[in-house]
Amino acid sequence: MMRDEIGRPIELVPGKVRALLGVTRGELLLPMRPQPRVERVQREALVAESLRLGYAPGRSDAELLDVAFREGSLPHLRCPWGRGGDLLWAREQWAPRLGGGFLYASRDAIKGGGVVWRPAASMPRGAARLVLKIDDVGIAQDPDGDCAWKLAVEVRR
Repeated sequence: MMRDEIGRPIELVPGKVRALLGVTRGELLLPMRPQPRVERVQREALVAESLRLGYAPGRSDAELLDVAFREGSLPHLRCPWGRGGDLLWAREQWAPRLGGGFLYASRDAIKGGGVVWRPAASMPRGAARLVLKIDDVGIAQDPDGDCAWKLAVEVRR
């Protein structure tokens, strides 16, 4: 049985919005909260499962969690941003444009321009200029060494 796609808002930093506007596919690393803790006994079980599935030894905790997540061995882990097929619409600082349309702080901001910028959290769906379709969800290690949700996305406008 097919399920309906779900649409959720997501707030992205201006640099990430600009980067995604220039591509057709991209990747997002989003923090996992709370951070999963891999205890020694659980790590041994994850290593054994990873090896049983044919993965190479010496994987990091994030890689072991990713294998188990993808295999369905960690049913309690659910990505709060959705799963394959779901849509995310990017919220950013915005302002209504006189005469219709919208201005975006990451593109149209001019110091002293007299524009009253509204917070990203108040952006309506119709004002979003960036919609992302989730292709795949996994777990990866972010640059700080923490576990993060890794979303492969198709960029729509």
